[in-house]
Amino acid sequence: MDPGGQEQHEDSGGVSPGDNNSPTMMNILDDGMTDVTAQQTGFFPPSISPLKPQASRPPLHSHDSGEDAQSLHSGGGPVRDFITAGQISLADAQRLFDLYMEQLDYFVYKIGGRWRTLEALRARSAILTASILTVAALHDSASNQIYPVCNRELRRLISASIFDRRVNRDHLRALCVASYWLSDISWTLSGMAIRRATEINLSGNYQRVLMEGGEDAADCLRLWYNLFVCDRNLSTLYSRQTLVCEDASIQGWEEFLKTPLSTDHDKRLMSQVSLHLILTSIHELFGPDNGVLIPPAFSMPITHYSRQLDHWVGVWSTALKDCSSTIGEFPAKNALIYYQFSKLYLFSHVFRGLTNQDAIPVPLREAASGAIAAATNIIELVLQDPDVAASLRGMPTYVHAMVCFACVFLLKLAAKRQDGLVEAGLVSDLAGRLVAKFRSIQAGKWHLAHLMADGLERSAASLLGDSGSSLAEGLDSGAGRGLGKAGPGTMMGESGPVDTPGMTFGLYADPSDSSYQGPVPSGLGGVGGSVGGMQSMQHAIQSPDLAFGPQSFFEFGAGPPGPENEPFGFP
Repeated sequence: MDPGGQEQHEDSGGVSPGDNNSPTMMNILDDGMTDVTAQQTGFFPPSISPLKPQASRPPLHSHDSGEDAQSLHSGGGPVRDFITAGQISLADAQRLFDLYMEQLDYFVYKIGGRWRTLEALRARSAILTASILTVAALHDSASNQIYPVCNRELRRLISASIFDRRVNRDHLRALCVASYWLSDISWTLSGMAIRRATEINLSGNYQRVLMEGGEDAADCLRLWYNLFVCDRNLSTLYSRQTLVCEDASIQGWEEFLKTPLSTDHDKRLMSQVSLHLILTSIHELFGPDNGVLIPPAFSMPITHYSRQLDHWVGVWSTALKDCSSTIGEFPAKNALIYYQFSKLYLFSHVFRGLTNQDAIPVPLREAASGAIAAATNIIELVLQDPDVAASLRGMPTYVHAMVCFACVFLLKLAAKRQDGLVEAGLVSDLAGRLVAKFRSIQAGKWHLAHLMADGLERSAASLLGDSGSSLAEGLDSGAGRGLGKAGPGTMMGESGPVDTPGMTFGLYADPSDSSYQGPVPSGLGGVGGSVGGMQSMQHAIQSPDLAFGPQSFFEFGAGPPGPENEPFGFP
């Protein structure tokens, strides 16, 4: 993680050009990825034959014991890794492994926890060990000195594997886990994993699951679905083209849920797959941001996709309540916050191409209000809902980034538009409370929420002037509310938004008009917003992995990376 300049980057374990990145032998293709699959896809060049599984190696399953996995270690001798070398102690490694398995892996649908013990994990995959320990150290306030060591080792192993064409599932698993949480390299790792997964036809396991069953095939398919979700999340954040096509395995996610192999974690994962199918259609509607105004006629498809999102949250907020989880009611609440993200993505496209003085076209004004309401609801969910607040520490960084985007979206509207869409005092108050919430998270100093807190505080002070500067004063004095000098008010004026019957876009509409049959309180539910405004707020980013470094998608007009730029590109 790079919270600022180069010195901090080195402290966080970044690999410099002078570090030893010489290739080392990685684990070979494991039994779950069959040789026939590798041969059919041209995984091995003609001069290299696929290695046959040794007779002494039993097929691997997600429930294998540590003893079984230990016997697979090449040479049968002791594990040689950065723990054995004394770079971190075995006790610290065990503590971090337990933290990941017990508190973090649930957030990514249990994709990383294939091995039940640290010994089994170390015996099977050095790179997955480094990935899990790096992610865990990022979330542990007592591991600020350990995180750089783990991060450096992970980068070394990734660098060493770039030209190694034979990797196994645990290698892909390591890249996937790191992509969810290590925001400074997430785009790079996601792309690497997807290319490798494509080479070995990982999605081909969809038909294997449907026709033959088998936990190995199901595990491969879960990996593919996770890579799809990572790809779509990151393409949304960075306004980049997606890498994973919507093939039969993606379109047929419901068939996978019908198999006996599916679990509650799979149900949560499929909720994300189904959501991204809707978001893909939204992205195709608006296309890349070329600065052209959105036609008023787009109000009709906006309404259509808004209703699709209403249907999605109606289905999944109910279905996920039945999921057994160690993270409380978070699965259902997570559906609600992603619903708000998606509404923000949809509605905020209406600001594309508008100058600060341009009036919003009448047919699109309702969508503009929907974007503002969704952004507000996202922040209020984080601040007020106990399940969401309790899970904020372990959420993948995409969630933190979208919460921060919602806040910056409101800050920039309050500062730059003069049509009274938002009230500066309330925006300042929300930003101040969000900064305080981010800073209260008990995690390592490189955790994205901690880095964003400073950027948000500076952004509010810069954009809102006196109202924003009072934010910092309120935080220093411990004040929780009333941080803005513009006085109390609501997001749409002193009297609040008008609750007009028949409003579309999920805004204060009659629940009977939507497939969503749950309650629609004006504070949290039924109101949506969209990340699409991200495209209007983001100009070219030389590298997506710089988004949380010198340059950011939060910036309307990001300048070139350089030491003079603030972290996150905040003004």
